[in-house]
Amino acid sequence: SNGFMIVGGFILGLDSDTPEVFQNQIDFMNESGMVLVSINLLKAPLGTELYERIKSENRLISDLDFDENRSNMTHMMDKDLLDAGYRRVLENIYSAEGVFNRAKVYFQSKKPFKVKNGIKQKLTLSVVAMAARVVYLLGIKDENRRYFWKMLFWLFRNNMFRYADLGVFFIALMYQYKMMWKNFSARTEENNQFSAKVEQTEVTV
Repeated sequence: SNGFMIVGGFILGLDSDTPEVFQNQIDFMNESGMVLVSINLLKAPLGTELYERIKSENRLISDLDFDENRSNMTHMMDKDLLDAGYRRVLENIYSAEGVFNRAKVYFQSKKPFKVKNGIKQKLTLSVVAMAARVVYLLGIKDENRRYFWKMLFWLFRNNMFRYADLGVFFIALMYQYKMMWKNFSARTEENNQFSAKVEQTEVTV
């Protein structure tokens, strides 16, 4: 309400996590209106107390990878349950509809505020070209283009069009989250195929 934007960082796979944690995180993010979020699996970074504890419990399985979808340790929760729950959280939060709905919550809680030393942007040819490119990529070409126009129309209808630039930024996040979701899905499919081949080889041997 005071002009600050919260970036939420969430971790799944804690030893204390229960099956309810997935829906709880989905509900919290949606209700709070946090549009910028990062959802990670618990990792054990070298040099931390967590790393030493996980190492002493023989739960380290690989070197640390900062990819949010990967971990260097085994978790207490059943792997299939954790994978399915993590996937459900990503699918909900990274979806275009999810981003759009959280953006509406954010704008509805936002109070107008004055900036003493605002940054003035001159209207130049390069600015016009950039705006045209954004409209083309997000409002015409992208598969989620209807949310581009839904966002702008919603801001206009609710007398918040002064935040149109922020609305476009949130729409750009939709594209980023879409690519992150596609990469995650592709990598998951590759891992499943690899696991299936390993199991088939073991059965053959």
